[in-house]
Amino acid sequence: MAGSLLTLVYGISLAAEHGWRDVRTLAALVVGAALLAAFAVAERRTPWPLMATGPAAHGPLIRSALGAAALNGSYIGLLFVLTLHLQTVLGRSPLETALALAPASVPLAATALFSGRLVARFGTARLIAAGAVPPFAGQLLLLRDGAPTQYLSGVLPVLLLVAAGFVLAFAALNTQAVAGLPAAERGMAGGIYQTAVQTGAALMAALVAVLLQTNRAAAGASAADVVSGYRPALLLIAAVGAVGVVVGVSGLVARDRKPGSREG
Repeated sequence: MAGSLLTLVYGISLAAEHGWRDVRTLAALVVGAALLAAFAVAERRTPWPLMATGPAAHGPLIRSALGAAALNGSYIGLLFVLTLHLQTVLGRSPLETALALAPASVPLAATALFSGRLVARFGTARLIAAGAVPPFAGQLLLLRDGAPTQYLSGVLPVLLLVAAGFVLAFAALNTQAVAGLPAAERGMAGGIYQTAVQTGAALMAALVAVLLQTNRAAAGASAADVVSGYRPALLLIAAVGAVGVVVGVSGLVARDRKPGSREG
């Protein structure tokens, strides 16, 4: 599994330099897909699969994995674009850029001790659905503006919307991933969930990098031309954010169809 994902990410990264039709790019993508298929076949045949049918087919786990992959993937992609923008257009140093991006993660750390209370009060499904909306709104805001020229009025609101999504949904996604499963299967469920989280981040980082590289403005271009090159990457990020919203809403629908349940 790890080998297939590494090869796929490597193939995507090759596309930035050599293009999607290059033999090296295609070979890496084919090998990655073949390794993934081989893993799936091995899982079906072995009596001790890494991903047993029970947890892997559990609806709440699937929704949590997809929702977390979308949330984390769109977050990493957005930070990639904003890092480039802050340094190349707004002229921030690496340290200034790191501090400027902190509002996207500090609120989650600050509220971590209270996340369990939120889950207990509102249930996972509501929090996951609510948490998918603010980051998507921030992505649409950035897509509309192209790339803001002011930090306080442009970049910061986007980061705070992303932070709101993590504050609402992060603990709920983790909780829903293992809820309703026997104790013996929760470790496996947690592994599947974390694999989805990291896969979303890795694939989005590679894809956003490719889109930024292939659409970058020529040397000496104006700031407006540089910013216009962000648009394909921002469209991808917003599309992944929309997937998160759809997954969150589907969890609400599933919860409403299950009498007496407050979970997704």
